[in-house]
Amino acid sequence: MKRFLTTLLKITMLGCLILMNPGCAKRNGPVSPIPHQIHNFEDSSQTIHVQMGDIFNLRLDSNPTTGYQWEFGAPLDEKIIRLMKTQFQSKTSPIPLTGQGGKETWSFKALQKGETLIILHYLRPWENNKKPVQIKEFKIIIH
Repeated sequence: MKRFLTTLLKITMLGCLILMNPGCAKRNGPVSPIPHQIHNFEDSSQTIHVQMGDIFNLRLDSNPTTGYQWEFGAPLDEKIIRLMKTQFQSKTSPIPLTGQGGKETWSFKALQKGETLIILHYLRPWENNKKPVQIKEFKIIIH
């Protein structure tokens, strides 16, 4: 009986060693690459550093119920970054209520290494000859 238990223990230990060795273990399907990170930024006075392939969000105070909205103040360098989506989230309600502010999130993807500026203006689009009430300039460096 003792000999049987010793043999069983050796076989179990050998099996564990084989499974722990990455060269011997069988992989099920392709190896997933490390996912790119998602970054959130609100402060336009800080330079934003991201890696190529990362998604980054610019979060801006906004109140679309007053007619104001964020728009590009200059064309986007689409060779370096791409706008993925914009979304507004009110502070307390899933549905924007008149006069209630919140955060507008602009999501971008870093496409290639380089530097660029994202310039955003907060304005009422139909007021053609008025200056924006806010201007945000985000300096982006992609590594």
